[in-house]
Amino acid sequence: MNAETLGGVNRFSKRKFVGAFIVFSIVVIQGFHGWTISQSRKSRPFARAPNLLHLQRNGTGNSTGCPLEPLAPYGREKILLISAVFGNLSLQPHIALFLRSAARSGFDFLLVGDDEPKNLPSNVRWLNITWDELWWRVKSRVPHCFKNQTGGGDMNYPERYKVIDLKPLFGVIFMKELYGYHFWGHVDNDIVFGRTRSSINKESMKADVIGIIRGHRFKEGNLAWGPMTLYRNTARATNLFRSGPRLCDMLLDHKHWGFDEWYGKDRTNMHHIMSEASRRSSNRLCVNPSSSGLAVGLDRLKINVTFTCELWCPPGNQTGPCITFRNCYSNRSECSRKEVALCHFQYSKGVINQQLRAVSEHERGRFLNAEALFIDGAQGIRVPQHQEVECKRRMWRQGSEKILGNSPWCRRFVGGDKFVQ
Repeated sequence: MNAETLGGVNRFSKRKFVGAFIVFSIVVIQGFHGWTISQSRKSRPFARAPNLLHLQRNGTGNSTGCPLEPLAPYGREKILLISAVFGNLSLQPHIALFLRSAARSGFDFLLVGDDEPKNLPSNVRWLNITWDELWWRVKSRVPHCFKNQTGGGDMNYPERYKVIDLKPLFGVIFMKELYGYHFWGHVDNDIVFGRTRSSINKESMKADVIGIIRGHRFKEGNLAWGPMTLYRNTARATNLFRSGPRLCDMLLDHKHWGFDEWYGKDRTNMHHIMSEASRRSSNRLCVNPSSSGLAVGLDRLKINVTFTCELWCPPGNQTGPCITFRNCYSNRSECSRKEVALCHFQYSKGVINQQLRAVSEHERGRFLNAEALFIDGAQGIRVPQHQEVECKRRMWRQGSEKILGNSPWCRRFVGGDKFVQ
């Protein structure tokens, strides 16, 4: 072998060695990078969504004490509230009220449905999904209930109100969308939020389930409330619904069962499921009793008494949550008024929608963006008189806490212009 040939072989060997070294270096770097990512994920709760097989096979998760360890420093927990919006939104203009207060609530929102609302706030995501697609998701998450069902025709649920029974299942139905959140919850879109987030205290954040209302129907309080309930984003809390004694019967029945409430059919409801899980000797569920929950404003009508919800939002470009009050009056000279965490205008929703549909979109927007709104169980929605708004505005300038001041003039129920004459 001459010198020229030997030199060529040496150059080839050097190139081969350099190439092998580069490949080895890349493999080592990628392996180290993957290891560091896996370690960081272990140290961060909910860096990825729960595994579906883990949720289906290991339902309740591991046994832990109560109260539980906090998932994040108090006030920094990431919470996603999910609300279903199906049907023609032109017939449901009240959703604009919900979105206005949601924008300042401190929560993130996921709206799911087949008709996207306009002008969504930055903290509200939209997931376009048809009614049939929603039920196919249910079928994939709870397959044993549908094992005898075949074909798309068997998934035909004509009543959209049935979606209420699915709310406790939202944690598994929208599992991928819950990536990175510490808590999730279901919420109705006929709610206006006040200082709801700050009303949930530190101890409540150490529970598997956070009850919202102060209930008195049961010794332990109303553990479940359909309009809003929060769950830890863990397998144990998210899979509570699977303990329902007649879960499959409920899902296969086209009629509404009230599964998300305390009054559901044949004890197949979330209150009884939570109550039994919280009394287990092992793997006990940690529930924040709603008997010590939040003050909530409801617009129900009683004999000679009307409940009114007030919504006050900081004027102009001021930041911070809106504030909600509950008024209870039997005539225009009496008023017992207190701040509440949120208002649920369930019974006045029909009156409000009728009023909002009767005016132009421009006029509707002008009223809905008013600094103050009164939502009345009997009269619907109205804007208070200018003098009362000025009184409250002076209180805003002194700080939102001053809005609770004892000025008798400001606390008096002042008649205002009706939204629609």
